[in-house]
Amino acid sequence: LAWRLLKWIWRKCVWVVSYLIHHMNLYWKYVGILVIFGLIELLAAATDSMGVVLVIGLIEFLILCMILIRALVDMNMLKKGAEELASGNTDYEIDTSHMMWEFKHHGENLNRIKDGIQVAVEDRMKSERMKTELITNVSHDIKTPLTSIISYVDLLKKEQLDNQTALEYVKVLDRQSARLKKLIQDLIDASKASTGNLNVHLEETNIRVLLEQAMGEFAEKMEKRGLRTVITYNTEPVTVMADGQHLWRIFQNIINNIEKYVAMGVKRFGTSSS
Repeated sequence: LAWRLLKWIWRKCVWVVSYLIHHMNLYWKYVGILVIFGLIELLAAATDSMGVVLVIGLIEFLILCMILIRALVDMNMLKKGAEELASGNTDYEIDTSHMMWEFKHHGENLNRIKDGIQVAVEDRMKSERMKTELITNVSHDIKTPLTSIISYVDLLKKEQLDNQTALEYVKVLDRQSARLKKLIQDLIDASKASTGNLNVHLEETNIRVLLEQAMGEFAEKMEKRGLRTVITYNTEPVTVMADGQHLWRIFQNIINNIEKYVAMGVKRFGTSSS
């Protein structure tokens, strides 16, 4: 009976110690170690032997040094893991096999965060790929009948149509089909740009020449809208490293928006704009 009682007390003590180790924070664990060492020192002092006190004090000092060194090593590993994770390296994994209790728990949490980020990134990339494929497929499906429409419009333009109304209809079809073709191409380019698959050929480009060409193309439309363009240049030419075709598209979209929305304001309020 006494033996079973001792075994039960021992299991309870082990359970209490294990519970405290796993649920107490690092501060109270450190305080607990100091309290235990203090009690050992008191028991050693009760022996009235200075040698015993010194030996036990030296052992405690060495144990505390080992714990401190181990804690510093673990903290450095956690710091490196956090830096790698912050820099976007989701393949880096912290080795928690030899870490102390509290640090091991934090290391495992960081590894789980890494796994979660990898899953989120993979899901996002998969979603982006599916979106890009959908846009590309739908755009190609639309371009097929659009190409036929453009071809038939070209054939109608070559016919000698006597009906003036029919000629106007052909002009509208020609204009709107060309606009739809451009919108589809813009949609494909935007989809490629969002996924980083848009080809860019950088070269030294003169912005002044490119802007003058764009304004020259839209000059007639701007005059019809009642808009007057005023451009102030620097004395020296401005050159940048850019893709001339994409930069041209940027200028084209900006001028189109000016023509559409500024002219709308002019028509609404009846004031001239430049």
